[in-house]
Amino acid sequence: MFYDIAWEVYVKMGRFSWWLAAKGDKKITTELLQNYYRLLNATRLFRTFPFSSPSYGWQNVKTPDTVVGFNCVKCLVTEYFQSKGLSEFCTKTCCALDYPLAELWHAKLERTGSIASGADKCDFRWILNDKNINL
Repeated sequence: MFYDIAWEVYVKMGRFSWWLAAKGDKKITTELLQNYYRLLNATRLFRTFPFSSPSYGWQNVKTPDTVVGFNCVKCLVTEYFQSKGLSEFCTKTCCALDYPLAELWHAKLERTGSIASGADKCDFRWILNDKNINL
């Protein structure tokens, strides 16, 4: 039930961020680059609001051309749920929301670990879904 309620909020924030991210540089000529920068900007918007510093700590990482990558090294939500002994709940709800959000943004999320599941960071790798993109 918590997941479903939180997803309704994520959909609204995600659609708005995706729409806003499309308002970027119109000089980019290829559809692949346009979609990459749109994904990059949407993830940046989310890391600016509502998941901003100092409650959240972000590190950008170098990735291949069609991948947006960053690590989360501090997560207020995880800290809260861990303090209540609810790390598994956090993993199955809050952390799990990132995967369908990636699909909403025409991408696939790969993550090998999360702070809530005991890793030292959440490694986000948003892989652009280029099936419908003319290269």
